Amino acid sequence: MRRQPEAGVSLVEAIFSAAVWGMVSAVVASALFQAKALGDHAEKLSKAVLLAANALEQTKITGEAAPPPTLEGYEQQVTVRPFQNRPHLQEVVVEVVWGSTERRGVTLRTLLFRSPHLGS
Repeated sequence: MRRQPEAGVSLVEAIFSAAVWGMVSAVVASALFQAKALGDHAEKLSKAVLLAANALEQTKITGEAAPPPTLEGYEQQVTVRPFQNRPHLQEVVVEVVWGSTERRGVTLRTLLFRSPHLGS
């Protein structure tokens, strides 16, 4: 007499499949958390670059250091100084930093040419 195969799942198979499912779930959850952290960092970096570029353009137009940003959590420092003893060149450096526990930052630089006043 032949024995009929039993239907269903053994306890070992159930435990093994639960373990595999748990590992796959952990990997997927870890990847999602990592993607969220990278997205948050990219957003903050984009805001910092935008603030720095805006300050740089304002300084180029006015010739004076731009006012600090109004965006909470970001600090900005603008430095305008002569460039290598050349009277008509100025170096503009804009630094924007953010973060309370881990400080991050971005720095933009440019040179401005200020033409000498003609006449007199």
